[in-house]
Amino acid sequence: MLDVSAEGNRVCKRYKDLAVSASPCLSTFPALTRQIANIDSLPVEMIQKIATYLPTNDYDNFRVTNRTICNALISINSMHNALAEKPHYGAQGAFYKTCAEAKHLEARCRRLTESEITTLLNIRVRPDYKRDRAILVQCQYPIDYLTLNDGIMEIVEAFCKKLTTMAMRHKPSSSPALCYRYQYNISIELRTFDAQAEVIFQASNICKLSQLNDFYACAHQLYDELAIPQRIYLTAMMVKLHQFWRAYPPANLDRQAVDKTIRSYVTLLRSGNDVLAYCNAMKINTSGDASSNP
Repeated sequence: MLDVSAEGNRVCKRYKDLAVSASPCLSTFPALTRQIANIDSLPVEMIQKIATYLPTNDYDNFRVTNRTICNALISINSMHNALAEKPHYGAQGAFYKTCAEAKHLEARCRRLTESEITTLLNIRVRPDYKRDRAILVQCQYPIDYLTLNDGIMEIVEAFCKKLTTMAMRHKPSSSPALCYRYQYNISIELRTFDAQAEVIFQASNICKLSQLNDFYACAHQLYDELAIPQRIYLTAMMVKLHQFWRAYPPANLDRQAVDKTIRSYVTLLRSGNDVLAYCNAMKINTSGDASSNP
């Protein structure tokens, strides 16, 4: 059973510093900051500000920490109802949309098979040392899982098509079309071995922040077009790419600039992190059940 108090304290501790640094009102009044002993002593606006940084599950846990915080925060079901009644714009609308969609993703995640969970957790991003400034994204799954094969190939092919189209749209009129069309040197490969199949997506010549932005802008557009089961794989890939590029910035780009560029795509990263967290939890639960039943 979830210890709501302990979970709430963990979440509060993790994000209290974020609120102080993100809020102009607290930095303007240092005396107020010194007087805050508990997170529920913050102004309602600040509690709401903290909550916008939380993953969806942490948001739910944070909300039930105590009555003060619960009264300050809207439930995710209410967000969904508010969006159904009328459009919400700006940061609030984006946050409502992200949280509401996360609930749909969570419902689909509960129906993931063991093979799907393993495939999601085993998505790998690594450098391709055979080509300059290149990365490989590898998705491995059982070779006889035809639905999974078709789904992953469809996502990767649609993403590559969008990325190529975007590159052409940015092409200056004086530049050769062929050069711009293949500036990323995109390729997709399907390999089979030992009853396993592997889809490999490769892109090279990534050396600018604008190109990283292209990657995530394309993924963001594709996210809105895909059905929820496919969104699960797309967002997981984008999170793994973020983790890789944050650790190994391409072409000696500034690490913080890379992170900031990618983090602007909040919906993709929130959704992907939620998916991977759910898969990790399911794998732990499955392992625990297996060890308790010899």
